[in-house]
Amino acid sequence: MPILAHEREDPVKILEIGEAIPNIELTDHNGDTFNLESAHGKVIVISFMYTKCPDVCPLQTTKIRQAQEMLGETLKDDVMFVTISFDIEDTPEILKDYALFHKADLSNWKFLGSQDEHEIKDAVESLGLTYEKTVEGLFSHGMFMYLLDTDLTVSKMYLGQFLDPNDLVNDISDLLPSSTNWTIPIIVAIIVGITAVGSLILYKKNNKKENIQNKE
Repeated sequence: MPILAHEREDPVKILEIGEAIPNIELTDHNGDTFNLESAHGKVIVISFMYTKCPDVCPLQTTKIRQAQEMLGETLKDDVMFVTISFDIEDTPEILKDYALFHKADLSNWKFLGSQDEHEIKDAVESLGLTYEKTVEGLFSHGMFMYLLDTDLTVSKMYLGQFLDPNDLVNDISDLLPSSTNWTIPIIVAIIVGITAVGSLILYKKNNKKENIQNKE
């Protein structure tokens, strides 16, 4: 049973490792329709939140943003971050403001929601999340996250408030194609090789010059 943001007592049934994710379709922070199938072939990180959350949701968003920064430009095209709000009051404009406030790079991070209560409820429940609005106007909800492989299958799950950005980055890297993982090492190897060849040529030139001088 995942730890919950606001002391929810009933258990939350989440998807299992190795299970295919449902192809949900919601509206993103730009007001455009987005579905998970459109990101097929990428590693996907799915999280849940609502923008008025006073504690764990902002913490989780910050940790995901740190992981996004650690991945950098090299892996940007291979990874998609998806954060889903279950609060119908979170319009695309509010979601975008929230994302920018937390310095999210929106080039590969989608903030999704819906103003249709039935649509958003069906979507998040199909992903295993249940939530309930409290008398204070907050929500009790699960704080788990999914890591999907390139075939939209659940690879790992995390508790958002305890997420270690380093672990997430390492797990993402493990799911990427070997060609991507080896890009940086290959470049480094090429540079080292070129440097070594250059040094050898310079050494031979200097050695030849010294031999000529000795003969003279």
